Amino acid sequence: MDAPDTCGKGLAAHATLPSKLAELLGALADNLSLHQETLDRSDPAARAEHDVYVDLERQYRDVVRQLTSIADHMDAARNLPMGKHDADRLADPMLFAAFARFVTLEEELLQLLDRDLERDRVMLAASR
Repeated sequence: MDAPDTCGKGLAAHATLPSKLAELLGALADNLSLHQETLDRSDPAARAEHDVYVDLERQYRDVVRQLTSIADHMDAARNLPMGKHDADRLADPMLFAAFARFVTLEEELLQLLDRDLERDRVMLAASR
């Protein structure tokens, strides 16, 4: 894959990450919402579970709104003109280290999703 030729295009290219995370967490919030309806709130344990699910759903929906806003903002930067950059600062090892950390965390997220996907596929198959 070719590197974007402007920082604005780079931001837009990376907007897919918060966008897809928003979709994923929105789907999780939907599942939490639907699960709430299965709980018999005459049972104290179910009431406690319900309260946790309600709170988590609200928090997830807040995060979804934030991630969607971030993704939209990043995507809107697509046509930003390329600004002048300080070449010495671009060569700063801290900049490389920060990007290397980002790449490492992407790899860890991929591994986490692979593991969780396998577990969730088993749960989905068992629930059919």
